[in-house]
Amino acid sequence: MMMALVALGLVPLLIRHGYAQRVLAYAATRRSEPQVGDARPVYLLCPPRIEADPDLVSNLEASVKNVLDTIKEAEAEIALSRQLRRPS
Repeated sequence: MMMALVALGLVPLLIRHGYAQRVLAYAATRRSEPQVGDARPVYLLCPPRIEADPDLVSNLEASVKNVLDTIKEAEAEIALSRQLRRPS
């Protein structure tokens, strides 16, 4: 019974002009946003060719080598610290 009274009290508030404008504005923004199903596949007759820059590749190789060297140094330091902690 109490819920029915609350619902009857909210009906006039929900039907107000301002509320209707907010609902319509929200619905309009939701409809204007692209949906997942709206995406259309693009079929290219010939896919674009991507050529790698040789300088970029050499820089990347040098960066990867630097990271791998750093990891090896860290592993060596960890192994050394474990040996020092181990009681003889």
